Amino acid sequence: MINTPVIYHIDHDDRIVACNAAWESFADTNGWHSPKPAVVGRRLWDFVAGREVVTLWKELFTVARNRQVTYEIPFRCDSPDWRREMSLMVIPQEQDQIECRATTLRLLPHPVVTATDAAGSQTIAEALIRICSWCKKLVINEQWTELPDGINRLRVFELSRAPALTHGVCPTCRQDMLARLQS
Repeated sequence: MINTPVIYHIDHDDRIVACNAAWESFADTNGWHSPKPAVVGRRLWDFVAGREVVTLWKELFTVARNRQVTYEIPFRCDSPDWRREMSLMVIPQEQDQIECRATTLRLLPHPVVTATDAAGSQTIAEALIRICSWCKKLVINEQWTELPDGINRLRVFELSRAPALTHGVCPTCRQDMLARLQS
């Protein structure tokens, strides 16, 4: 662990309601010299780049809230000079709030290295990842996998660019929907 965890809380609408002093220090080292009050009240998604990344984080937060389970997710948070390998604890709280606890695990100078699939022919970021429109499971190696497990296995948030999503319906949800339509 390199520094004090950056801790922030979001409400049920994913608005930032509080953040610790380490947040301001982290923002300063990234060249964003805005005071803490400038982010309080804003949606977390105002600070996350990429539609696919936002979609995956939103789905993960929904799963954490619904199941009341804490998840630890590896991710990258790069600055122009540094590649930061980090870990985010997503901790459900009362009233559908979430505590996010980000810790820098490793700090490396750039350049960024792109992850590749086992064959080395296509980068993960260039691949289409299929997600079930109903239960939000992901297809990993032709198997439907729970969203948090799939995110961790693919190390999605450690890539320089998130993979594009394509939607489908997993066999379990398909059976369930067909059964509902027949009843």
